[in-house]
Amino acid sequence: MTIDNEISLKSLLFITESLEQLLGQHGAQAVLRTAGQRAAVNLIEMLPLTLPENEAASRSGAILAELGFIGEMQTIAADMLQISGNRFLEELQALGLKASQSGRFYVIGLFEGFFKQLSGSNRKVVTVEIKENDEYWKLE
Repeated sequence: MTIDNEISLKSLLFITESLEQLLGQHGAQAVLRTAGQRAAVNLIEMLPLTLPENEAASRSGAILAELGFIGEMQTIAADMLQISGNRFLEELQALGLKASQSGRFYVIGLFEGFFKQLSGSNRKVVTVEIKENDEYWKLE
């Protein structure tokens, strides 16, 4: 039996909403980001590599797209990523759930975990800016 991406994403959205109700927005964000980081290590079963950061970011984006969280990720600068097609927010709207920002922290945590696993770098996403249909993540 396999569970498709849509079912997993919907389940995560309901978990996110419940966490916000129980822990508040900041608590939910912290829990989801940490969960994403921990999950990433288990989703890619390999020892840390020493890929260049730009290649690690590109591969991390490809994994997020394959998992169904985003459409694509592009590196705009050494410290800036452009994310197109945030499936998480699209599904929130389709389900009629309130527009929770906490869920995006799971995706950010996944990215940070993949990125660290592939490059050995401890860089984090420090800001998220939304412009039209794209997000811009700044790394530090």
